[in-house]
Amino acid sequence: MPAARVIARAALSDLRSEDFAPGSMGPKVEAAIGFVAETGRPASIGRMEDAILILEGTAGTTIDVGASGLSFR
Repeated sequence: MPAARVIARAALSDLRSEDFAPGSMGPKVEAAIGFVAETGRPASIGRMEDAILILEGTAGTTIDVGASGLSFR
């Protein structure tokens, strides 16, 4: 989408209210939400090639119960 922005960090509650395409990010976001809701631990979504950057917090999206709102890159 032309107006789309990359979400860097998201609170679980805020991400649940967003709408993601069922054939694209939807399943990934739902799986991450389920993991965070069940475990209370953060989950990250991103490209495998960016694994190190995701762990450093400079790529991908991290969903966290302790986060506040949505932060964009």
